[in-house]
Amino acid sequence: MVVFQQTPGPSANPTSVPPSGRDGFIAAIQGTNSGLEQLMRDGLHAYSSYLDHQIWKCVSKAGPEWSAVFGPRNQWAAKIFSVLTIVTKYLSTSDSQTSLSDIVRHLLVETQSWGVKNRLQVRQAHDSDSDDMTLLLEHHLVFACLGWLSMLYTPFHDFSGSSDFRILRTDSMSSHLTNNAAVLNASDMHRPMGTMLRKMGLLPIMCPAMPPFRAPGGDSATFMKLSTVCYSSLRQIGEVSILWVNNLSEHCQFDAKRQELKIFRFPAYCLYLKRMESDVKDFNSSYLPPAIKEL
Repeated sequence: MVVFQQTPGPSANPTSVPPSGRDGFIAAIQGTNSGLEQLMRDGLHAYSSYLDHQIWKCVSKAGPEWSAVFGPRNQWAAKIFSVLTIVTKYLSTSDSQTSLSDIVRHLLVETQSWGVKNRLQVRQAHDSDSDDMTLLLEHHLVFACLGWLSMLYTPFHDFSGSSDFRILRTDSMSSHLTNNAAVLNASDMHRPMGTMLRKMGLLPIMCPAMPPFRAPGGDSATFMKLSTVCYSSLRQIGEVSILWVNNLSEHCQFDAKRQELKIFRFPAYCLYLKRMESDVKDFNSSYLPPAIKEL
């Protein structure tokens, strides 16, 4: 398990996240009878702590217009976790054509009891363009949720009424997330999510099959066998340093000028995704070491 960089947690702020909201979300993504509760516990705890901090940053930038959606300010953080739960369950039944706007429409229906105005639901149901601040807020929040759930990007929270959607990228000089850049606008919200993520440069664009790659000629001594590649060999031989990043889309990016290799800092998230692809028995046989398999 990676040791995470310590950051100020939400507990020191008036908008700290109540455990009930967090626990409901974790239960939704973990499911029941996973058979791997002990193995996943630390990873899920680290992930929920990461979300606590991200949600606190989101709430700290929010203005009074949020009251139209979430009610009193002291409920905002818990309700964002509820939004995450709603989005997670909706995505589990979505298809390749699902768009961010589809999720917002579903969210508007699911959150009627939170005080969302009926006129917003009607206008959104008719797909009419609206510059209403509250509706734009919903789109920005769902955009943030998709980043937190996929770990492909870190959203830049802009609740000033801008129709641009921005993400943060890792600055190699400081290891901090900076350089926010507009990657989408309001018209992109109706595109399928796969198309949207490809436009952002976070998913590969499918291309026709290329001819088999041939390694360039040269002295074989200048190459390292894959079996010898580890952090020690990268550091000692290649003089490569590791830069931990929060975004899965930056994993294994290499900065040749600074000799830095970016590594995703939440390996348990990848473990969780792999577990979701197969049943527990198959997962145990392919992942767990023999000593654990025999337990």
